Amino acid sequence: MRYTGGGMMEWARSHQTTVFLALTFVFTWAFWVPSAVMFTGVADPDAVITSPLFVALQTLGAAGPSIVAVGLTRTLHGKAALRALLKRFRPARHLVGWYGVAAALAPALTLLAMAIESLAFGKPFVSPESGLAEMAAEMGWFGAVAVLPVVLASQLFSSPLLEEAGWRGFALPRMQAHTSALTASLALGVIWGLWHLPLVVAYGDPFAPYLAGIVAYTVLMTWVFNSGSGNLFLMLLFHASLNVSLNILLPLRSGWTPALVAGSAVLVVVFLFGRKNLSGRERYVE
Repeated sequence: MRYTGGGMMEWARSHQTTVFLALTFVFTWAFWVPSAVMFTGVADPDAVITSPLFVALQTLGAAGPSIVAVGLTRTLHGKAALRALLKRFRPARHLVGWYGVAAALAPALTLLAMAIESLAFGKPFVSPESGLAEMAAEMGWFGAVAVLPVVLASQLFSSPLLEEAGWRGFALPRMQAHTSALTASLALGVIWGLWHLPLVVAYGDPFAPYLAGIVAYTVLMTWVFNSGSGNLFLMLLFHASLNVSLNILLPLRSGWTPALVAGSAVLVVVFLFGRKNLSGRERYVE
């Protein structure tokens, strides 16, 4: 049977999530797999992070989800649907409290994990290998803490903006249309974690605790997402705060404690709001 252009479009509309995921992985891994091959085994992690070539490949690949989401939305649904997607990035006054949750939850859980490791295992509360310790050495503790909100704001325009039109703007609402918010979140979390696999290999991080943490935080992001009726500025804030938590508060190659703390928060959310919507509101679907 020979497919016509219209038949291909109808198939793509019927399998939007599958098409989005396939194109996103192809786009991103075209940049990230070469970077993993080139930088795997480098003894100094800082040499990887600061390499101009690695930064360029990482940034180009990170744009995959949003580029694919924008292109698919425009192609499959037209300009009006694309405007509606982009409109969801606008801040809304009635969500101010949720913006606070989005910005503070990941750092709060990370600080709790740091405290647990300090008390249970005798580790320093702030690891000397963390970005926060390096910042404190340069500008003092007051300066390091004071500059964290600036770092958070700057993160909004990096991977959060490059990714969130895709993960939470395009994929999650379509996944939630066919299953519960919890099931959709667990699936998206595994996908999101696997999507990062080339970078995890390049950094030399242990993948299992990383994946567990990403899955847990995906569920927590869905709680905030559905509570905010699909507002994507909430997701930019949450994603940015997660970046600050993982990349600045924690040392490289963190273990299981941060993931287990985030997983405990997931259990609380599921207990309080149920798996269907993970929220007091109906889950946001398209």
